[in-house]
Amino acid sequence: MSLFDKESHSPSSSAGAMSAQRKLVILTIDFGTSNSAQQYVILEPHEIEDRATVPLERIKSVANYPRDTNTVVGDQMKEEVPTALLYPPDNRFRKLDPRSGQAKAGEEVDPRNRLLFGYEVHAVHEPADDRIQRRSMQTITSERLDCFKLLFQDDAETQEVRNELQPIIKRLQDSLHISKSAPHVSVTEDYFVRLLNHTKTQLKRLYGLEKGFIIEVVLCVPVVFRLAACRDLQTALAKALCLVKLGGLNFTDKWIPRFSMITEPEAGAEWVLKHHKEIQKLTRLLVVDSGGGTSDISAFQVADSWPLRLEREDAPPTGDLCGSNIMNGLFYKEILQSLKEGAPYLEEARGKTLQEIAQEITTEQFEHEKRSFDLYEENPTPVLFKCEGVRPDQKHNFGKGIIRVPHGVIAQMFTTCLDKVWNLAKTQLDAARMKGRSIEIVVMLGGFSRSISYQVYLRRRLEVYNGEHGVVIQLLGEGQPIDPTAIAKGAALRALNKSSVPSRALPSSYGILRHIEDNEDGPEFQHLPPKTKRGKSIYKYVDGRWYFCDRIIWFAQKGEEVDSDREWTIDCEHFFPLSQRRLICEEEIYISDTVRQSGYKNDSLKNRGCPCIGEIEADMTSLRDEHLIYPEQNGNKQHWRVAFQLVIRVKGLDLEVEAKYKGEIKGSCIINMAPAIVSGNG
Repeated sequence: MSLFDKESHSPSSSAGAMSAQRKLVILTIDFGTSNSAQQYVILEPHEIEDRATVPLERIKSVANYPRDTNTVVGDQMKEEVPTALLYPPDNRFRKLDPRSGQAKAGEEVDPRNRLLFGYEVHAVHEPADDRIQRRSMQTITSERLDCFKLLFQDDAETQEVRNELQPIIKRLQDSLHISKSAPHVSVTEDYFVRLLNHTKTQLKRLYGLEKGFIIEVVLCVPVVFRLAACRDLQTALAKALCLVKLGGLNFTDKWIPRFSMITEPEAGAEWVLKHHKEIQKLTRLLVVDSGGGTSDISAFQVADSWPLRLEREDAPPTGDLCGSNIMNGLFYKEILQSLKEGAPYLEEARGKTLQEIAQEITTEQFEHEKRSFDLYEENPTPVLFKCEGVRPDQKHNFGKGIIRVPHGVIAQMFTTCLDKVWNLAKTQLDAARMKGRSIEIVVMLGGFSRSISYQVYLRRRLEVYNGEHGVVIQLLGEGQPIDPTAIAKGAALRALNKSSVPSRALPSSYGILRHIEDNEDGPEFQHLPPKTKRGKSIYKYVDGRWYFCDRIIWFAQKGEEVDSDREWTIDCEHFFPLSQRRLICEEEIYISDTVRQSGYKNDSLKNRGCPCIGEIEADMTSLRDEHLIYPEQNGNKQHWRVAFQLVIRVKGLDLEVEAKYKGEIKGSCIINMAPAIVSGNG
């Protein structure tokens, strides 16, 4: 299902009206486990409606992240920023630092009260005494968070990381740094605030853009994310955009105008395949996305060759913790053990702990060595790493200022990760072949796939697999530079081309909260389950009637085919005592990731996992004041009765909800469906 074929609109103003006056900035965000990337395209007002003609060279990277020490000209790694946070001791940091929340720009900020992100975190080496104090006293000094994207998942493969993060999350909650109810949303919101504030600064510095431009946001999400995780991620981004005020527009913490999501493999494949016009419709692809933290494998079929559109195959996506950072951990342990055994004197000589020295070597040297390391080198020699102050020691493979790591040791680190990647890929290849739908092309994505060893390993494995099973599977991109920002760029490419017509099968079920009158002739009574009809209703003193309260009526079910202009009209009644000052009518909209039966309470087991995703408020006081309604009576109970219609319609990636009284709009709200319309989810 495509995300970008219909644009999401506000009910109050169309994109066309705004585009006549303002530039449009398309911003795409690839929120990764280890690194994140952003791309943007700036469109002039006259280009917005015909955006498909915009050259791809106009897609630019957000770069120049704070404390990035990479000085290699043209290195695409500079277009990424680590997905890392370092929380300060003071839990008021959001109010003390304008870049982190609600403080005013221009205020003097104590460096100790700054929330650090990205390369700023890597630049900090916390003193050993602070670490020991924190662990012994359980008091917070500063807390570093990595891999917190995995908090959105609940799979067994990544549970170990969540277990390691849990003590840090608990300390941050206890110290009131983050939310107790949704810590994963809270920390991600903090990260997005810093990320987007940097983007805002870059747009102003490079183009003079600060306020008054239209912003269209595309968020890339893992194909393995559940719909609930996509909604939580949207919430974090919405709250961050509300704080940053990117473009000067009025975001709310529940709705992002012109917002969409796309799965990471689909976006990445679109960018990688953009010049491969030979890719035909119905070609079956396996996308192997190996980043720093995880490797995710998913199978697709080409639905349209140009512009490229992919459809998920039946096989569920698979993933595991076998990204390149796993090797970093193995290498760090290897170096640390060598230093402990052969160079304990370095702590005193350099004024750093051995852990800090090992981490420096890993981050600053091994991270770059991984790309050029050849797993299959015919005449392997030890790999040399600089280490200031280390003395020659043949036993521990030390030279003067040098640590020699045998080729075979690093090769084993690669093999440990690559074997897992191949096992994931082979499972998908086997499943497709057994169904008679053999994969034809393997597409490599992610930073890990830039490694020579990764590419050669995968090619050799495929050659053996082809020979064993009599198939021809092509590895796309071997020997070519793999763009680490391909996912964010592919999302921008998709946003520029919205020509395909999407399937309109609803990805979720949508319901409304009702009080249903205990009257078998009532319009909604038939929705109640038989057991409920025999149960006890509740007497309402306002109108003197009996009701079954807080029941969800599901007006649209998952899988239901809808046209782009589909509308639902729901009759509503609200009752107020005669003394009520204002007649405010409120309705709540609920969502479910599965088909649901109507008539059950919102907090019943039948509606577990069905959150309220939007409320609409309509002020009907004017109906009374203008004598459009009159007091009604049921027995001895006089009251005001307000009858109106709730009109819900599909508008691109939104549900537009309006409360109407005799055709006049009395209230409206927007509910974004993007988290549910992610290709492959739902």
